[in-house]
Amino acid sequence: MKPLYALSISALIPLGLSAQTMTQADMPVPGDQFLINYGPYVATSGGSNMTWDFSTLSADSSETIQFVDPAGTPMAASFPGATVAQYQDNSYTYFQTSGTDMLLLGVDADGILVPYQDPEQWLQVPCSFGTTWSDNLAASFSSSGFPVNRSGSVTGNADGFGSVVMPFGTVNNVLRVRLVEDYTDQTIVNIDYDFITDFFYKPGLHAPLVQIGDYTITTLITVNNQRTQWLDGSAVG
Repeated sequence: MKPLYALSISALIPLGLSAQTMTQADMPVPGDQFLINYGPYVATSGGSNMTWDFSTLSADSSETIQFVDPAGTPMAASFPGATVAQYQDNSYTYFQTSGTDMLLLGVDADGILVPYQDPEQWLQVPCSFGTTWSDNLAASFSSSGFPVNRSGSVTGNADGFGSVVMPFGTVNNVLRVRLVEDYTDQTIVNIDYDFITDFFYKPGLHAPLVQIGDYTITTLITVNNQRTQWLDGSAVG
């Protein structure tokens, strides 16, 4: 979506807004590596010229994630369009990046291969305050020998910009993007996924500065998991 604004309206846009525009140059590339900290869930809201205070975050665990060349991964042939793969916890997540978006192509995790026949639009670019998108997703795969058909949708909304106060200092010109994923795995017992993730992007970094997840999975029971993860200060500079 690329709305056009009259000059009289564009004059009202904050001067710093352009600094929060995400482009392909801000997406991960092979060779990137980040130390990620994990801690308790912190609720936030969108808005203009916000100050999001994460200064009291305390890590209960940490790990390093790597972005690698998909061609060097075990299941590269299943993701021919991938431009980068995220390696974490002995699993690979495959993405395709371009000048228009970042697509989730699928995963190879815990012995389960999930290639998306209809990829999920993870991020639309250029992305700035007010950018929105919606997309369908679909995948057919096997789990424990049973066929699974996944279908659903994802919506994105760049709903906030401002400054983020981290334990290591304040980071300005940050864009908040809320991603809502709603999909179902149809198998012997259907599984419903309702995931809400708030990404705090700082242009120039190749990974979200902060990522806040509220994840609900419903099958015979409902399980909710909430967490916050953030880049270690050494990765921000």
